[in-house]
Order: sequence, then C-alpha cells, then structure tokens
Amino acid sequence: MVFKRFFMTVMIVSAVIIGGCVLTAVVVDEFGLFRSAKGRTIGIYTSERTAKYFLSLRYVPENFDAIMIGPSLSDQLDTRQISAYRMYNLSLLGANAVELDLLVQNVLSRKAPKALLICLDPFLLRNAELMDARMTPGIRWTVLGSTFIFDYYLKKFRKINSGKRDLFEYTDYGAATINEQPVDVVRKTIEQRAVKVAGENKPFVIDPLALEKLKLTIEMARKNGTRIYAFYYPYPEPIRRILSRHYEAFSGQMAGFFLPEDGILDFSSRKYKAFREDPSNYVDNAHISQKGANYLLAELDRMMVAGGVPRPGKR
Repeated sequence: MVFKRFFMTVMIVSAVIIGGCVLTAVVVDEFGLFRSAKGRTIGIYTSERTAKYFLSLRYVPENFDAIMIGPSLSDQLDTRQISAYRMYNLSLLGANAVELDLLVQNVLSRKAPKALLICLDPFLLRNAELMDARMTPGIRWTVLGSTFIFDYYLKKFRKINSGKRDLFEYTDYGAATINEQPVDVVRKTIEQRAVKVAGENKPFVIDPLALEKLKLTIEMARKNGTRIYAFYYPYPEPIRRILSRHYEAFSGQMAGFFLPEDGILDFSSRKYKAFREDPSNYVDNAHISQKGANYLLAELDRMMVAGGVPRPGKR
C-alpha cells in the first residue's frame, strides 16, 4: 500500500512537471509553431539547421516575402541590405541541395515567397545526405521537451545575460555574422589554398540526387509563382583561375535549370575579376568579408530591383 501510494505520488508529480513544461513551451512558442508568428522577431542561439527548419514552417513565410538559400558562402550575407524584398537568409553552414530543399518546401507549403535567391556553388551538390536527422516534419514536437530545446533555452539565457559575442551569431534575418581577419593573413591563406588546389586540380564531385533536388526546388518555386534569382559565388581569383575549367563545366550544368526571365549574376565572370583579386573582400580562402558582402548585396539588390514585379502564382 505504501509503495502504491509512493508510485502514484511520483506519477502525479511527474505528470504535473511534464504538463507544466509542455504548457510553457506552447505559451512561449519560441519558434512560432503553434500560433501566428507574424510581427515577431525570433533569433537563433544554437543548432542553425534545426532552428531554421523550425523557422521555415511558419515564422519565415509569415514575416518575409523572399528567401535566400545556399551554403556557408552565402550564410554570411545580411539580407537586411536587400531593398527589393524583405528577404530571410535560409542558407546553412555546410548545406547541400537536399537540406535546402526541405526548407524551401516548408515555406512553399505555408505561403509562396515572391522571390527565391540561390547561391550557386558546386559545394551544394557534393552529396545528398541530411547532416541533421531532426530535419523532419515530426520535429515540431521536440519543442515541447527535448535536449535540443533545453540546450536552446540555456544558450539563449547565457547569451542574453552575458552579452558576449559568439563565434557564430545570427541577425534577425538569419545571416551569420562575419569574423574578419587581417588582409595579410587572408592573402596568405588564399595563396596556400591555391597551391593545394593546383596540385589536386580535380573535377567537382556532383551527386546526381543533389543535382536533381536543386532542379526540383527551382521548378517547384517557379510553379508557385516565385521569381527565381541566382548568383555564381566569387571564389578568390588565384583559386578560381586554377579551377576555371571545372567552374565552366558546373555553370554549363546549371544553365539548363534557368529560364531567360530568371535573374542571374555571375560573380565568377571577367566583370568581377577585380573584386576577386582583392583579398580584403574575403576572410579566408573562400568566405566573404563585410566589405565584400556589402558589394555583393548591392549588386544583387540592383539586379532584383530591376527585375520587375513577380509573376502571379499558378496554383
């Protein structure tokens, strides 16, 4: 009898605690999953992939009319500088086309954006693996209680109270902050990478499934009336020059994905050679500096402003 009473007490207390946690999670609604997220400002404090998956379900489609996707190369582009659209940066560190398609499909299922901007780089197509197995429809329920959500709250609390800057912080528009490096350090890093690339000089690895997934992402967005924009990322000139033959092959593969009315900027073209030759536009042998990002964003915005009114949907 004593054991039974103890057991029931434990069960009741546990149920109250669990119920309280669930109720708190629903009321706080950290990622805007259970009620309208319109007008809210939601940050990212841990696990970019999981957080952006959550945000793509309601928060992004309800608060932004355009999205950018790409790997870490575009993850640092602050789309607050885009005037043509209110654009959220759904790029991911180390992303591939399969992962990015999941985010785009989440947004499309809620509300088709007016524009989709894609950072084109062979890195997107190197494989078709999910780097975070939590990126599935059932993930929304983990906000009611999971190691991820507790880690999220803990890091958010620490960040707000300490005020210290993390290595990777994110703007309200989803962009990772840029960690600058001295130009001399960057120049040396580029030179070292160029030497290594020259020794290898291998074609880019292209996964057929990732290639097909990127094509389907573009087609589905276009079908929903979303205006398509894309840009070829500008690698530092010493590296791009060595791999020019492979980049041309990649561009040839991508060309068939786009229509004449799509807006495409090729930052690897001769027009932008001076940009690629300036190491102050980079923070390492690939990623952009704030100076470089400002220039790219201005060029992209100019293209999109000139792009006209998005076409009506074809639902």
